[in-house]
Amino acid sequence: MSTVQVRAVDLLERTIKPIQLDSFDDIIEYLHSDVEDDFKLKNEGYCDALEEVCADFGFDDAIDLNIYIEQKLLEYELKWKLEKNVPIEVTTEYITLLNIGRENRKVSHHLPIHEIVNEIEQIATERGIELPHEDNTITWAVSAIKILSNNENMDINNSQDTALRDLRFAHAYLTRQYTEHVQSETSRLRDTTNKLQQATQRILDLESEKSAIERELNERAKENYELTLQNALLKVDHIGSPINASITDNFTPPSSADTPSVRILRAQFKKQVEELHSKFESELQHLKEHYERVESKSG
Repeated sequence: MSTVQVRAVDLLERTIKPIQLDSFDDIIEYLHSDVEDDFKLKNEGYCDALEEVCADFGFDDAIDLNIYIEQKLLEYELKWKLEKNVPIEVTTEYITLLNIGRENRKVSHHLPIHEIVNEIEQIATERGIELPHEDNTITWAVSAIKILSNNENMDINNSQDTALRDLRFAHAYLTRQYTEHVQSETSRLRDTTNKLQQATQRILDLESEKSAIERELNERAKENYELTLQNALLKVDHIGSPINASITDNFTPPSSADTPSVRILRAQFKKQVEELHSKFESELQHLKEHYERVESKSG
C-alpha cells in the first residue's frame, strides 16, 4: 500500500499532526494506538474523529470502513486456515481489527442520532427546558422527546385553560351586565307606568270636575236668565204699572196711589233684587275663573 498522508485530530489539545503510514500493518497500529480511545467517546468529538479517519483513508463513511475491516478480518481467517503457525503479531492485529470494527459499528449506528440530538438540544434551549443527563444516547433522546412532548401538551392545555377561563369570565360579566340592565329597564318601565296611571287618573278627575262645573254654569246661567227676566218685570216707575203692554194682555194694573207704605215696599224690593243680582254675578264670575283654571290644567 502506498504511503498515505493522514491527519489525526487530538481531541484533548485540538492540534493537527501528520503521520506517515507505509503498510496496512501501520494502519492497524495507528488505529490501535491513536484512535481506539477516541472510538469509546460517546459525544460529538468522537463523531468528528471518526469522520476525520474515514476522510484520511479515503472512505466515504463509517460503513465503508466497516466493510474494509471485515474484508481484512476474512483475509486473516483464511490465512490461519492455510497456515498452521500464525505469528502472535497477526493474532494481535486480528483482535485489534475486531475491536475497531465493533466500536465503529456502534458509531455508525449512532451517527444519524447525532443530528437528532442536536435538534433536540436546540428545541429544549429555545423553550428553556432542562433535559436529563443520561449515559446512553438512545435513552437520553427518548426521555428528552417525552419531556418536550409533555411540555408542548402542557402549553396547549394551559393555553386552552386560559382561553376557557377568559370565556367564562366574559360570560359571567356579560350575564351580570344583562341582568342589571333588565332590572334597571324594568324598574324604569314600572315607574313610567305608575306616572302614566296617575296622569290618566288626574285627567279623568279634571274631566269630571269640568263636567260638574259646566253643569253648574248652565244652571246658574238659567237662574240668571230667570232673575234677569224677573228684574225686568219689576222695573216699573210705580207699583202696579205695566213694564210693557206687550208682555201680557191679561195683566191688570193695580191702583196708582202713591202712598208712603208703597214707596217703602218698592225700595225694599228693589234693594233685595239688586243684592240678589250682585250675588249671582259674583258667583258666576267665580265659576268662570275656576272653569278657566281647569281648562288650562287639562290643556
